[in-house]
Amino acid sequence: MKNYQTQTKQKIDSLSLFRIFAAILVINFHYAKPFHLPDFLTAGQQMVTFFFVLSGFVLHYSYFNNQNVDYFKFAISRIQKLAPLYFLGLISILLLYYFTKRHIDYAALGLNFFFAQSIFPSFCLTFNFPAWFVSTQVFLYLLFLPTLKYSNTKSTQNFAILAIGVWFITQIFLGFLSDAKLMINPKIINDFIFYHPVSHLGSFFLGIAASKYFVNSSRSQNSLWKFLSAILIILIFLQFHKSFNSIFGFNLFVGSSLFAPIFAIFIVVCAKYGNFEMLSHKSINLLGNSSYAIYILHAPIYFLISWFAIFNPKTALGYLGYMIITLIIGILAHRFFEHK
Repeated sequence: MKNYQTQTKQKIDSLSLFRIFAAILVINFHYAKPFHLPDFLTAGQQMVTFFFVLSGFVLHYSYFNNQNVDYFKFAISRIQKLAPLYFLGLISILLLYYFTKRHIDYAALGLNFFFAQSIFPSFCLTFNFPAWFVSTQVFLYLLFLPTLKYSNTKSTQNFAILAIGVWFITQIFLGFLSDAKLMINPKIINDFIFYHPVSHLGSFFLGIAASKYFVNSSRSQNSLWKFLSAILIILIFLQFHKSFNSIFGFNLFVGSSLFAPIFAIFIVVCAKYGNFEMLSHKSINLLGNSSYAIYILHAPIYFLISWFAIFNPKTALGYLGYMIITLIIGILAHRFFEHK
């Protein structure tokens, strides 16, 4: 195993392109269904899994050679990163509630204020509904440093086996929870399956395992065919995921970490073989860095446009206008609100 202390980090620009692409697919999943786009362009649930895997990868890659990370400083840095845009989205929704005289559930508001809504099924999609992702992400952040210290005591292979085991067990459990005849509100079960932190723990661990493999592997030269092949495989999975249920004969939860192992391999391939100069262009990096702002604000922007009839985003031209406005506002919000 290579020494973490002496391993030199390399810049990874290839992932920025996929961050913004993933954010756009999530938006399409929420609002572009009337336009009958190909399935791979509305694969928002799968892209959430991609983001959780990428989060584990990026966090481990950022901290793998820092053995004495202060838990408090780490928590503050994460909150500084997430909170400004998170609360901007929440306040925007609250203002829209006020002007449209909608009822405010103060229990839900309290959970949203403390990033806890995803832990309690039936509250996860309250107010700015994409913020459930942030709530789950905060829970995973709380586990990161203990997981990092544990992973540093294990070989890459052993930790990868653990991550795959966690992923496999959660997939089996979610399948059982879906099929079991339980006297529980189906909506609560659905919310647990798709939004609860436990459902995405395997994705996060697989991202850490992918980074652990990457930092301990030798550097590789760019390979266009490997890079494009990885993209093609991902697109095939996203386009034909609906046929998996009929092939396997039971319900598969594509929105709850099912594709996490594939995304982990994809991220490693892109990091090792896809660092082409064109992907380092500042415009691509800006879009990639703005992906969180675009994601967390896309629902408030849609509600604002719809509720005040600025134009109709349910038409093709209106949706294009909505997407352009969301990208512009997301970039500006990243520049002025997101902590660097």
